[in-house]
Amino acid sequence: MSRSILDELKRRDICVILSLGGTRQMAAQYARCSVRTIRNTAKRDPLFADQLAKTEISPEVKFLKNIIDAAKEEKNWRAAAWALERMYPERYGRRRPETIPVAQLRDVVDYLVEMAMEHAPDSPNPKTLRVTLTRIAHEALTKPVLKKPDDATSSS
Repeated sequence: MSRSILDELKRRDICVILSLGGTRQMAAQYARCSVRTIRNTAKRDPLFADQLAKTEISPEVKFLKNIIDAAKEEKNWRAAAWALERMYPERYGRRRPETIPVAQLRDVVDYLVEMAMEHAPDSPNPKTLRVTLTRIAHEALTKPVLKKPDDATSSS
């Protein structure tokens, strides 16, 4: 029988750190193990995996509750909002008005590929067309936007 590196005390410590908003790296350092050890233990122990999942989401739930509670009293909500912005920037971080999150942009790309596929039902190789359209769209998403030469001279 192999002995688990993460005994109950270490597992509890890891979950406490995660429940406070700490990272797995931070928890691993505290427990004197690696992030891989935490991941492998969770793979072997579904109960621990479930516990990790719940503790990793709990800070977000607490902060959301704090914002709601604070909004009722109109005080102390800024600290929770600050934490949410930094812990979950994709959801709560500030964005310029003309930007959209990457996940939403991927949804748009997927939708455009689906629409193109519907309008090209007689394509000789629909699978290749789908792969090509998806590749082109994803390449376009990763390239920086360059100004047209006209843009540079139009302001003069």
